[in-house]
Amino acid sequence: MNRRKFLKATTVGGIGFQISKKLLGLERSHSLSDEKVLYLTDLDRCLPVSALSKRAKNGTWRMLDYETGTLSGTMLVALEESNAPDLTYQLNCTGWLSYRSLFLTQFMRELREELDTVARKKRSKRLSISAVVFRPEENLFHGMDLSSWIKQGLVDTIIPYSSSVRLNSYEPAWDNIKDVEYFVSLVQGTNCRLALNLMPRNLTIDQYYSKASRLYQSGVEYLFFWDGINRVKFFLRLGHTAEMSSRLTNGSLEIIPTKTRLKSLGGWNLNVETPG
Repeated sequence: MNRRKFLKATTVGGIGFQISKKLLGLERSHSLSDEKVLYLTDLDRCLPVSALSKRAKNGTWRMLDYETGTLSGTMLVALEESNAPDLTYQLNCTGWLSYRSLFLTQFMRELREELDTVARKKRSKRLSISAVVFRPEENLFHGMDLSSWIKQGLVDTIIPYSSSVRLNSYEPAWDNIKDVEYFVSLVQGTNCRLALNLMPRNLTIDQYYSKASRLYQSGVEYLFFWDGINRVKFFLRLGHTAEMSSRLTNGSLEIIPTKTRLKSLGGWNLNVETPG
């Protein structure tokens, strides 16, 4: 089997791969496990474009479509005697964490396309996608590029679980207004909704009302309650903003007592408790 010039990729400034020629045999390297191998399955975005060709020509990399049992895309090869230049593969992102997030963003894109297809076939309204997320500093670490998701319309509602480190539900959340402003600005002018989760679970009635009032004043329109069924008696009227504001002004946080438990609503069985 002929030896060929293949691609060697190294990171350059966090924005792409510098690709240079390296003479390699076709044997497979066993120095890394499959879990640690980074597969670039489609190389037709390499620059300069003038160095790419569908035909074998001197001074260019030949583009070949391929398919295996698990991968498919476009590979680039050059004959040993070719004068093909070095290439740069554009990732369109900055930094390693941003690059890592491309894979989860692609999953979200495929999920959006699949759900839209189902809705079209059933001639129903668009199926919504919600995402429970971390605080700003941790989302990208976990591969969640919220800004890209929102700009591309890949998510309909984001639900920040808490402003505390690593989703600590026992620590106070959203006391720092800057944590709230970040998420409000993220969805501003888009079709994506923001629903902040109220934590911790042991808030008193007046703490629920006070916290909700501050969030509404900061531009938050929706609230979320993780495992909220046991806490429902504390926030029966939190969605009634005018009433809540009046109660806070008058210093009375008494709520209308009720023992009526809904067993079903709009076809949903409310006897079963699920997260959220």
